[in-house]
Amino acid sequence: MHTEINITLKEALLGFSTEIRHLDDHIVLVDRDSVIQPGEIIRIKGEGMPKHQTSDKGDLFVKVNVNFPNSLTEKQIESI
Repeated sequence: MHTEINITLKEALLGFSTEIRHLDDHIVLVDRDSVIQPGEIIRIKGEGMPKHQTSDKGDLFVKVNVNFPNSLTEKQIESI
């Protein structure tokens, strides 16, 4: 199963924690405590679709999209 999330540039550099609502309405935590690249995929084991004729579930693959700012203020440029 595949889905996508959008995060800020700050979250991509410093880490993030967010919740997504699964198809069956339960909440899945997606987090990272280190730098993540745009387009990187996080694999969450056991949160995918049920496997045929078993009680096992597949994996959930979450693609991370990073929202880059269109411009920076003078103060932001100086802090870089």
